[in-house]
Amino acid sequence: MPLAWRLLWRDLRHGELWLLLAALILAVAATTSLRFFSASLEDGLKRQAASLIGADLVLSSSRPLRAESLEEAARLGLVSTTVTEFSSMLQHGDDFQLASVKA
Repeated sequence: MPLAWRLLWRDLRHGELWLLLAALILAVAATTSLRFFSASLEDGLKRQAASLIGADLVLSSSRPLRAESLEEAARLGLVSTTVTEFSSMLQHGDDFQLASVKA
């Protein structure tokens, strides 16, 4: 164990560990700031999308709504629409592109 402490102390004196620590702090700070920026951008886009849809309420689910729910909405005179969204691959010649399809 004393050898490990001496090698650590030697590396600290020569500045090699400080450079590694600085690089690690910079990487964590950059990743965190990009994560917060993308989350903020996504929230803003969702708010704008809700205003473009013009909906008072948006129900989102990975499964279709039950028929009873749609019948109740129609009985109350509510206007509803169904949106389907999925990911797919597009091909043009030899090029492939991942696409998000919303209909």
